[in-house]
Amino acid sequence: TVNAHTVIMTDSQTRVDFSKTDITGGAELPGAALTLEDLTPVTGQPQTVWQWISGSTPHRIQGELIAGHTYRLTEITAPAGYRMAESITFTIAADGSITPTNADGTDAANGSGTVDAATQTVTMKDAHPELLLRKVDDQTAPQPVAGAVLGIYTASGADASAPGTLVTTVTTGTDGTATVTGQLSLNAWYMIAELTTPTGY
Repeated sequence: TVNAHTVIMTDSQTRVDFSKTDITGGAELPGAALTLEDLTPVTGQPQTVWQWISGSTPHRIQGELIAGHTYRLTEITAPAGYRMAESITFTIAADGSITPTNADGTDAANGSGTVDAATQTVTMKDAHPELLLRKVDDQTAPQPVAGAVLGIYTASGADASAPGTLVTTVTTGTDGTATVTGQLSLNAWYMIAELTTPTGY
């Protein structure tokens, strides 16, 4: 007698989630324009590129990415108040898992970005623009000036030479420095004015 047996082989679709957060890795950050490029396209075929705008949940690509191929995620436009993150390169292994590697198998330098095989998630993190101010005196060997209150204004006028709206104020520390984080926009002009001079100056 011959017994009949059935063998069922099931293939799973590739799946990768793309998360966009700020540098703290908290909630999703909407409004970033992102592209994903296939760096190892099939010979004779055009390079495949995916594009989307980040939203309140991670963006999922399922059943489209190819095992054995290497991809690069790039931010084209950052949300207002953030600077663009470094690109992230990853490879999809034969079993569909993702690894932070280049096409030649070397480790990819992905900056603050992460590639998590456990969750099949690529996370790109944006940081706020940061401005470091330093206040010194007029001595031959300049010394730091602590306690100066500085105002940062938007620049107005046709030639951006007049102060506009006050954005924030900061006070210099003992090293004469003060930092402005998360309140300035990229590609914008600002003016700085000293609002309060420390005693003795």
